[in-house]
Amino acid sequence: MATNYYPTAIPGNDKVQGISSSTYVVAITKVRGPWTCQVSRSTFPEHYREHIRRFTWRLGVLSMILRFTKELELPKEKKFYETLKRTLVYMDNIANVLLSDAQEVAEEDRTVNWRCRTFDLYLVTECLVKRHEPEAVRKYRRSGEVNINRVSPDDLDWNAYITGGNAQWIGLVSKYHLTVGRFSFKGASLQRAHARAWYAELDVKDDRIDWYIPQTLRDQKMGPPPDECLDDEDPEDEPSPDVRIEELQAQTAKKQTAHSGKRGRGRRGRCPHSQTPQPRRIPAATCGAL
Repeated sequence: MATNYYPTAIPGNDKVQGISSSTYVVAITKVRGPWTCQVSRSTFPEHYREHIRRFTWRLGVLSMILRFTKELELPKEKKFYETLKRTLVYMDNIANVLLSDAQEVAEEDRTVNWRCRTFDLYLVTECLVKRHEPEAVRKYRRSGEVNINRVSPDDLDWNAYITGGNAQWIGLVSKYHLTVGRFSFKGASLQRAHARAWYAELDVKDDRIDWYIPQTLRDQKMGPPPDECLDDEDPEDEPSPDVRIEELQAQTAKKQTAHSGKRGRGRRGRCPHSQTPQPRRIPAATCGAL
């Protein structure tokens, strides 16, 4: 899935600033050849034009906001700030894959219906989920009726996406216009407000999980998260349910043993808490969807 390119670690400031200093320019007029959409020095099939315009506009806006990190005091909003940085790096990764895949196509193989699988997955996620954080995608996969991995961008209602979303944050109001090299604090401040509204919906608790609790704390508090029970894109690469349960039981037993050892240290005789605990059994229903 495209979310495989979403960084797990928080990107450093040097990487963020490096991405923010680069720009992509989509030519307004068509160029000659089978691929008539020109982006900087690369070309793509015409059917990607509007999608690429929205994509590069969003990437540019994120760059503008993060370029004024200090002035906007973004670090004070830790969660929001980290989401912006990770999304910027994620979109830059997608852009690199799109450019690389297109450049590898020989001139004689450049058909008008060529597609980039990674970029298509990005587009489907953008239209259906409207968010790209892995936790948001997993949440949609649990409740959505559409399989993201088996949908083509051409099958989706992009008009509903454009009219039903935040018109400011998808570039509709500005007609995807962003003056390159002339980012302003006023513009960054305005777009930060739109970005905050766009990314606010995930800041709510799920039935079982607060999505911003670290994975290790989730396991300690409530056992395996529900996304462990999802069918992934490549189920054959997933370990069997028995292996997963044994691993979770072993991890739980190891944590409890270490905790008991600390409590029993320094006492005479056998501490009642130092007995080796039995692994917590996980109900079969917990992983019933595996």
